Amino acid sequence: MDLDKNTPSSKTVEPDCDLAALDTNGDNVITQEEYQASERAIRLELLKNQDQKEDAQLRMIWFALLSLLIFPILLMISSVFGLEDAGKNLTDMSSIFFLTIGGLVSVFFGAQAIKKNGNGR
Repeated sequence: MDLDKNTPSSKTVEPDCDLAALDTNGDNVITQEEYQASERAIRLELLKNQDQKEDAQLRMIWFALLSLLIFPILLMISSVFGLEDAGKNLTDMSSIFFLTIGGLVSVFFGAQAIKKNGNGR
């Protein structure tokens, strides 16, 4: 029995196409194992990117929380060294600063809680 070029057993990969990268052994046929290895590599890359995103968000929140601690210390330092204008300027900025940082932190933790409970897709 002669195999026709349209039968599944005779399908090959063109050398210049994007799918050629999936053909790891160079036989111009993408096997199920090669396809699954490609899928695993894609999933691993997506997980790595998600992990990096979560790490960046966590660093951002820690920075925001530390700034909430440092801001009052700057107020005390400006008072101790007699920098009344600096203290007044910091005091004027403090209300919007604490509101903004508090909102940022609360939105982050709220989003994490929603994601953890499965309500946010």
